[in-house]
Amino acid sequence: CFSLEGWLIFLPSASLYGLSETLQFISLNYLDPTTETVVSQLKLLLVAFMARTLLKREFLAIQWILLAILTCNLFVYIRVDLAFNSTSQAAQRSVVVGMSIAI
Repeated sequence: CFSLEGWLIFLPSASLYGLSETLQFISLNYLDPTTETVVSQLKLLLVAFMARTLLKREFLAIQWILLAILTCNLFVYIRVDLAFNSTSQAAQRSVVVGMSIAI
């Protein structure tokens, strides 16, 4: 049940998940929770590309189209959020730092 092999199998993915969660909390220092939640949806795109390149998984054209639409919508939200909610240049830099950490 608690063999070393089992631990070694799950160690890389568990470590990356832990790092991801830690960075998500750090990004909340720079972003409001709504923006962070929207930006974190870019993980779907990353997972799709990793599944395609590393696992050689085939996706349907409609799946790629939906990922492209999701990505476009996320960038529109980010642009609108930067344009209307951040007035100073320092505040915009803070939002960009938070989004970089969240992604």
